Amino acid sequence: MIISSLFDELDQLVSMLSIFSESGIPIVVEGYKDERSLRKLGVSGPILRLSGKNLLKVAEELAQFENFLILTDFDRKGQELTLRLFRYLGHNKVDLTRSFRRRFRNLISKITCDIEGLASSYLTLQTKHGKTSVSTGKGKTPFILH
Repeated sequence: MIISSLFDELDQLVSMLSIFSESGIPIVVEGYKDERSLRKLGVSGPILRLSGKNLLKVAEELAQFENFLILTDFDRKGQELTLRLFRYLGHNKVDLTRSFRRRFRNLISKITCDIEGLASSYLTLQTKHGKTSVSTGKGKTPFILH
């Protein structure tokens, strides 16, 4: 049952990522492998990679959007990148990121430590749970972030 509830919650979060993405909300990740992992999970919208970019310029780009998600890894480097972006943004428009990261971090720490490994962890749990396709978020009821 633990695997089942873990998968269900992860499936819900992956569905929300897809819904956010499909609605045009950009997702910020650290690098190419993180983006590739999200693409494998069906995230089809805008993904911004931080690697090799000036964080101040990324913050300026993000400021143009009503909402965005910063989905860096949950290690020291990823947390630092997120906090620096928050400072550059003046803590404007960061509520969605904060609430999603909190819920995502609590779950992802049980299965993997980085975004790069998310797709393979999800697919492994999916197999154990008996599902056959990656969730796209279509037709699902979104949960409320706290």
